[in-house]
Amino acid sequence: MEILVRSIAVLALLTAGLAASGCAYYHVEGRDAPVATFRFDYALGLSQYSIVGENACEKGARLAKFGPFDSSIKNVKVASGKPVRIKARTYFHGRWGSEPNWCESVAEFTPLPDRSYRARHYQPEDRQCVLKLEEEINGAAPPDLVIRDNLPCPPITVSW
Repeated sequence: MEILVRSIAVLALLTAGLAASGCAYYHVEGRDAPVATFRFDYALGLSQYSIVGENACEKGARLAKFGPFDSSIKNVKVASGKPVRIKARTYFHGRWGSEPNWCESVAEFTPLPDRSYRARHYQPEDRQCVLKLEEEINGAAPPDLVIRDNLPCPPITVSW
């Protein structure tokens, strides 16, 4: 019984440490795999970032989500050295009248090991969604970055 209590206490401390560090999810293929760090910023509405495959409209593996009660920044470690597709999906509250307010964008590039990137999905006044992704150290876009904004994805069912 004492071992069980100690194990639960250690698990609770580890969970609290991860929560305090701001690392929401690790999409890494092994313990010693090289990683890149992503900082996702909250812009407006309900947002989530996912890793997706060839079909950018698929659900994908969620990396970070934002809503009214979430922090405004989330740091995530992602496997580096191979191409990745990161999709941003945002629901902008009532900005466009009665039309569906979901907007989706996808960024495709190869994250480099030990680099830090920043991503922000936002909506300028012209009804277009914009995904901005840059290296934190210099504010430059990765050299192989391709971003597709305003994806024509079908309506979705929300699972928050």
